[in-house]
Amino acid sequence: MDSVVCKTGRRYLHRADVLGRNLTAWRSGVTDELKTGFDVAAVAGGIGSWFAIIPDVAAILSIIWLTLRIWETETVKRWTRRD
Repeated sequence: MDSVVCKTGRRYLHRADVLGRNLTAWRSGVTDELKTGFDVAAVAGGIGSWFAIIPDVAAILSIIWLTLRIWETETVKRWTRRD
């Protein structure tokens, strides 16, 4: 855990660590069924944008969601040494 110690001896967490903790807390409250629903919506959004059925904003949101899901996989965690 990265932290900074100030002159008074108090420890402050690094911004990235705080963001990681918040993201971890959020992920722990999300069920697998909800994640699967978002996955289906993201893929449908990507296909819909491919055929120009929906706006580009939906495609960007789909890309962001799928990127986050790939980043969370155990394989990528091993590759980036985030075990």
